[in-house]
Amino acid sequence: MYFRLIIIISLAILNFESIAQTNPVLFSIDGNGVRLKEFTNAFSKNNLQNITENKKITRDFLDKYIDYKLKVAEAYKLNLYKSDKFKELITAFKDNLVQSNIF
Repeated sequence: MYFRLIIIISLAILNFESIAQTNPVLFSIDGNGVRLKEFTNAFSKNNLQNITENKKITRDFLDKYIDYKLKVAEAYKLNLYKSDKFKELITAFKDNLVQSNIF
């Protein structure tokens, strides 16, 4: 009985590990990992021309996305994320992120 339970638990753990490997961490900021799925979701939302095969555009978007995440993390550290100035800055940054992928 216990042997079967151990096997079931082991298989469940192995299954969870294989699922986690299909969504790897691309980068980490202050110990918070940004996974591939989060990046691809943001990229597909902002990729208005649907040109995922262009590596330069993907790399440029990744660089800007990392900058965005760094600014947000820094704002949380300094408790600036509540201020109107920060909200305006992040809105402008997001707009720039979208605009850079239109052309």
